Amino acid sequence: MIKDCQNAKSADDFLKTYCGINLNNDDTGAITGSDAGSSIEKTAESIVPEKLALRIGQFPTMARL
Repeated sequence: MIKDCQNAKSADDFLKTYCGINLNNDDTGAITGSDAGSSIEKTAESIVPEKLALRIGQFPTMARL
C-alpha cells in the first residue's frame, strides 16, 4: 500500500483509484450515496435541506425544557 501511495499522482488520485472515493463531485460520501454504489447522489442540500420554512413551535425552546 505504501508503494501504491508513492506511485499515485496525488492524494485525490490514490483515493479514487484504490478506494473508490471521488472528492471532486457533490456526493457527501454517505453510505447510501452514489460514491458507495447507489444510483442516488446524496448532496449536502439533499441531506440537510436549508430551504424549509420553520413554523413557530416546531422546535422546543429553553423556556419549555
